[in-house]
Amino acid sequence: PPAAPPPGRPAAIPAPPAAPSFSPSLADDVSTLLAYAQIVPLKLEGGSLTTRQPAAVRRFLHAPDALDLCFQLCLQLNLLSGAPLKPDPATARPFLELTRLAQTQTLAEAWRVSEDWNDLFRLPGLVFEGQAWRNEPTQARRAVLKLLAEVPSGEWWSLDAFVAALKERAPDFQRPAGDYDSWYIRDAETQAYLRGFEHWERVDGALARWFLEGPLAWLGLVELWRPETPTRLPPRRRGALRRPGASASPSATAFRITPAGAAFLGHLPWVAVTLPAPATHVHLSPDGVIRTPAALSPYNRFRVARVTKWLGLDGDTYTYRLTPASLRRAARQGVTLERLLEFLREAADEHGLPPLLLAALQRWARAGAEVAIEDLTVLRLSQPELLETLQRAPKIKPLLGPVLGPTAVAVRRDDVERLRAALAEAGFLSD
Repeated sequence: PPAAPPPGRPAAIPAPPAAPSFSPSLADDVSTLLAYAQIVPLKLEGGSLTTRQPAAVRRFLHAPDALDLCFQLCLQLNLLSGAPLKPDPATARPFLELTRLAQTQTLAEAWRVSEDWNDLFRLPGLVFEGQAWRNEPTQARRAVLKLLAEVPSGEWWSLDAFVAALKERAPDFQRPAGDYDSWYIRDAETQAYLRGFEHWERVDGALARWFLEGPLAWLGLVELWRPETPTRLPPRRRGALRRPGASASPSATAFRITPAGAAFLGHLPWVAVTLPAPATHVHLSPDGVIRTPAALSPYNRFRVARVTKWLGLDGDTYTYRLTPASLRRAARQGVTLERLLEFLREAADEHGLPPLLLAALQRWARAGAEVAIEDLTVLRLSQPELLETLQRAPKIKPLLGPVLGPTAVAVRRDDVERLRAALAEAGFLSD
């Protein structure tokens, strides 16, 4: 019999882009994670990255919510190894030397067959209990991808209609024998158990949406259409992270399959996917700032990242800075100044290696770090004798930095609260 028709088109979308774009954020973020692990060895805690380290690296990811998936695929592909974890030269360098499209193919296929990565357990707003039941992650992926393969590539389709078609044609896509009662899943807000087919949209339908808005979009296999008006979220405390899956963007209402997605679904061979030429150069500023396009070869961006201080990610541009500390770190890893200058001259755009930056690098090689700008807090005292008293206190002395004057001493910002507590313990209240 003829195949059932694909899910319906969405409501009218104003002025959509003419052609599907390829934005492989997951491939870029895996390369970023490998570069981060090269300079800050990662540690495992209960099978996951420790809390502090992801908070630092998330700021440099296109898809911060995808960090756990990046990490899982790095382990699955043996890109990270050892204790602490660092890039494995035998596997990480060949991966970084791939094109972004080839990296995407590698990561997509690894996700497709992964038995260790459980997509269901990543759904926000749900709590999973008990050990007596288990789902089959690969079975759910196969079912959703089978239906997705019926959607014409490059055309916009309703996400709601796709989920409705899945419910109609394969409602038990992740449930062995249609079991909707033995899985212990609760709503995180109401604490109510979501048992029975009546909660299909909340669990099974949400998983199908998450496939499209999560891994498939992060891999650049589908492109999402969202309403123009962003969802307003309450302001966050400084340093606080949103829960996985939370986003300032409204939920997607439509999607279309990109050329890379068409290759992943078997519509065409990967070698037939044509993409814009990758970027080949970086911009070097006289003050040591290096602006690197995301479309640069992953290996060259890795080489920039390992010798610099990371400043941030703005759109599709990574920003780094050469500093004495980053140069010392690179030297400890065997990167000589001669090799660095050779790479910078090769990677620089038409403006080349600025003479002032070259002179500064050569001066650093001769004299080391001569100037430092530090972000410190100043502890001011009412009289010089008090400084001598504090410097003799065993719990206070290690928290004091350089003396700035007879009644002032520098303190690292990270040590301020510990110093305040130590002062109180010694009988001093501080403003």
